[in-house]
Amino acid sequence: MESWYILETGARSGKFNMELDERLLNIAMERLPCPVLRFYMWERPTISLGYHQRIDDINFEDCAKEGVDIVTRPTGGRAILHFDELTYSVVVPPSHPLSSLSLLESYKRINSAIKRGLARLGVNCELDSITKPTDLLKNPSCFSSTSKYELSFSGRKLVGSA
Repeated sequence: MESWYILETGARSGKFNMELDERLLNIAMERLPCPVLRFYMWERPTISLGYHQRIDDINFEDCAKEGVDIVTRPTGGRAILHFDELTYSVVVPPSHPLSSLSLLESYKRINSAIKRGLARLGVNCELDSITKPTDLLKNPSCFSSTSKYELSFSGRKLVGSA
């Protein structure tokens, strides 16, 4: 059986969450002996932008009025409003077999495992086999559509991947 580190960091600020994900990635590149699966939450509403997302997709003034923080993820994808949810990240060292997979194949493997876990909890979701063409260029929200190998429930995205 393969060893993984499981790290639960509770509800923290968006800044803390993104900085820790980035730090784990840097550690993985240098000396991490096995993958890390981290579970975390958000202490206040936070919009996380994908690393390459245009920052002008966000109305900073409205977010400030509503008490919503804004951070940029060290990964790709589109904007997500985080708050009352459980978030996860997976970091693997370069020597691990998962690191040699394509991005889509890693989504497939990780989301297949999440699907099996959710099924044990009674949630029967679908692993999408195609990207749904839902105005990807016009809508900056990650959960407005599903991409290949992401999880959906009743036609709506349940788990996103970046």
